[in-house]
Amino acid sequence: MIDLDVKKLRTLIAIADEQSFTAAAERLNMSQPWVSEQIRQLENTLALPLIERVKGRFIQLTPNGRDFLPIAKRLAETWEDARREVEALRTKNNARLVLGVDVVTLYMPERNRLIAEFMSTVPALEFQIINEQPCALFEGLKSGRFDLILTLCPCPDDELEILPLYAHELKLFIPKSVAHKYPADAPAAVHGAKVLVLQDSYHPAFFEWLRSALEPASLQWTSCPETSFHALLRYAVMLQLPTLSPDFSSQIPDMVGDMEMRSVGTPSPVVAQWALMRSAGRRRKAAEKFWNMATRSRLTVTSEAA
Repeated sequence: MIDLDVKKLRTLIAIADEQSFTAAAERLNMSQPWVSEQIRQLENTLALPLIERVKGRFIQLTPNGRDFLPIAKRLAETWEDARREVEALRTKNNARLVLGVDVVTLYMPERNRLIAEFMSTVPALEFQIINEQPCALFEGLKSGRFDLILTLCPCPDDELEILPLYAHELKLFIPKSVAHKYPADAPAAVHGAKVLVLQDSYHPAFFEWLRSALEPASLQWTSCPETSFHALLRYAVMLQLPTLSPDFSSQIPDMVGDMEMRSVGTPSPVVAQWALMRSAGRRRKAAEKFWNMATRSRLTVTSEAA
């Protein structure tokens, strides 16, 4: 297979147009020896004489050279068309951002303000937000499906770069039908309570951390059969079991209508951390812009007890 270098093709075209090695070198902004060497290499690659020379001076194209010249022009034009298409593709790729998010973050006003600010700053961007469970977010970031992800810490992959953004204190949300069993003025009443939580597969590293953080409260864990935040709230009411959540009552009216909030019963608050994460290596410009904007505007917010 013949490997043709477009620079050598352009050199031949310039020599044919200028009828001179010297003039072709000036046109290409190269030295005359470089031009001569390019033609010599092209002739060796094709195993064809392309130029008649006398004492190193250009005389004319050989018959093979005249036959090859239109081929060289077509190849050079095709290469230039391909280059423009690749540049357009790179521009489009750099102007695209795929952000994977934990659906729970939808209820964080600070997260939504960041996204709104980014969209208004970069209006021409192709911006896609995909809601997934944390385990799928980590897999998607690793595979390249996502440029960035916003999800719960801790991160199971030490190689990811992490930008902590939001911290929310976890509370017990108790269905009103059984709230009398957990008086607000008696935090010890929640000790040993049976609590409904999402399945470990939702985010294994987080639940490992959470069990350790809540160990002083001796809570008993019951897994929700459906793995979504809304399902967790619905099942908690249906099964009359407390569940754990940040205080999103201002965003989710049912949390106020159906449930009451209590402390988790530990000596110090249990605070869950959400962070923006990215892989090492080359990144789209749009992802860099979002990361930098998040760095400048980040607010770590801890929900206060009601």
